[in-house]
Amino acid sequence: DGVTEILNNTFEGCTALEYVRLPETLTVIGTAAFSACKSLRVLTLPASLRVIEDCAFAWCGHLTDLRLPESPCVISGSAFMECYALEDVLKVG
Repeated sequence: DGVTEILNNTFEGCTALEYVRLPETLTVIGTAAFSACKSLRVLTLPASLRVIEDCAFAWCGHLTDLRLPESPCVISGSAFMECYALEDVLKVG
């Protein structure tokens, strides 16, 4: 019916990736799924999301805006490791 999981390392190192539209059916973002996507700037996570695994967005050096769902979501402590450009983190619902 829809994508529910983005597997480990799926988009790792896609340096040209600037924007991602994640489906409303997504529940899990796997380990290092988007790590080192150095051009990714804005990320809005869907309300359906329940788990963000280790290093999912680590080393996304240009990520400045993050929109998290209000719904419960387990976020690994290293999910956004070394995302030093993050300026705005908002909970949206």
